Amino acid sequence: MNIGLTTILLTTNLMLAGGVNDAALVNELHPPAVTKPRTFIVANNPNDDPKPKPQAPKPKPRPAIAYEIYEVTAYTPFCNTGCIGITKTGIDVRKSVLFKGKRIIAVDPRVIPLGSKVEIRLNSGKVIVAVAEDTGGDIKGRRIDFLVSTEDEAVDFGRQTAKVRIIRNR
Repeated sequence: MNIGLTTILLTTNLMLAGGVNDAALVNELHPPAVTKPRTFIVANNPNDDPKPKPQAPKPKPRPAIAYEIYEVTAYTPFCNTGCIGITKTGIDVRKSVLFKGKRIIAVDPRVIPLGSKVEIRLNSGKVIVAVAEDTGGDIKGRRIDFLVSTEDEAVDFGRQTAKVRIIRNR
């Protein structure tokens, strides 16, 4: 008989633990008038439960953020419009244009949050992974300023359009 519960059938032929057969005790527990086995529900067995327990929902994979077209220019740590070699987030870029091995970019923080990791695909096919750690007075909307070491590099970089996507927000 399977009712989804662990059951114990007790009969009038009770054997006590250790093999002792005390007829008086047996008669006290089960009077002789009891001739049919009785069924007692002892406990629920979770393995017999026909309904599976609900599991926590699996997290949905994050959809890949699509590339968007941005205008990309370049800037240096020092300029004649107030650049002092320290980014908006406080990184000293007077001696390096990298932060934790990634290029630094200036962004409009209303479009790309500061601290975001960004992938930039230039028209040449080159892919650059950068971090948004700076802002600029002229950087508005979908425009990125790419930090380079020298003015010659900035001039050579020029003004380009590129495909940009945020890999990770801060």
